[in-house]
Amino acid sequence: MGLEVGKLRPEELSRVLSQISLPNDVLVPPGIGLDAAVVKLTDKLALVIASDPITATTQRIGYYAVHVNANDIASVGGDPKWMTVDLLLPESADERLLDEIMSDLTETLRDIGASLVGGHTEVTPGIDRPIIGATMVGTAKVDELMPASNARADDLVVLTKWAGLEGTSIAANEKEKYLRERIGEEALREAKSLIKYISVLPEAREARKLVPLGIVHASHDPTEGGILGGIYELADASGLGFELWADEVPLLPVTSMICQALDLDPLKLISSGALLISISEEGVDLLVSSLKRIGVHSKVIGRLLPDPSKHYVVRSGKHFEIEYPKKDEIWKLFEGN
Repeated sequence: MGLEVGKLRPEELSRVLSQISLPNDVLVPPGIGLDAAVVKLTDKLALVIASDPITATTQRIGYYAVHVNANDIASVGGDPKWMTVDLLLPESADERLLDEIMSDLTETLRDIGASLVGGHTEVTPGIDRPIIGATMVGTAKVDELMPASNARADDLVVLTKWAGLEGTSIAANEKEKYLRERIGEEALREAKSLIKYISVLPEAREARKLVPLGIVHASHDPTEGGILGGIYELADASGLGFELWADEVPLLPVTSMICQALDLDPLKLISSGALLISISEEGVDLLVSSLKRIGVHSKVIGRLLPDPSKHYVVRSGKHFEIEYPKKDEIWKLFEGN
């Protein structure tokens, strides 16, 4: 049986992970919804390690590689420090493209206080676009860890910023001519500019301050599969179910316009730049006010349920059972290319 484009489905990933054995110093192992490993260094300090490739865009791939991997470090409660990169270039690449990607990488790393410390570069036959595979390493305080596996039944789920952020920006770049004719130049510029919101470091740092108080329990950044895939992974990592209140999910008008023009479901559209936070109900106001203070919009969009078999999207008060997204909506942009 063939595999779908995009991330492995939960059942496929579970089968692969069942073959792994781990030492006792691994505090957060690999798993569904667990995008960063955590290894204990001392009773108070841990090493956080995350890996992610950039494959679904050809624009600003250095910038995306840094932030997508840094987000995985931040969402578990860590600070990104060091990065290695595997850069694969197509045979059509030239020195200008190489310099452009490397400048983008190093400048973005400098902006977040991290460093490029190693990796590999090559021209690779059989690919039609540059591809980056990256590993980010950071540190975290053990008492501030908030992996997706720590969520609790009846926690509320807060979403920062808006759904479909990364997907909106990618679509604007990859389908620029098509969208210009349908949504106009001003909306297209706005969509492209959403790349500036892709980092979740500010909100993750605010959230982790509330972990030692027992208020914030877990967080997860919704990448491939969008908000729906993200909340599914968050719940699954903790052995829980969920209800996603679709009418409460914040969505920018330009995202709605692009999704309508390209026939994309915004709930399943890659959403790097947003962060899902699992929090006790009594702590929501404190978190939301803390995020507002640093200029980050946030909203409660759902609840985690004790029954792990319950996966609902709620629209207009009606519950609809939902499955894990087969693949992210962004891949529709590349079908037939």
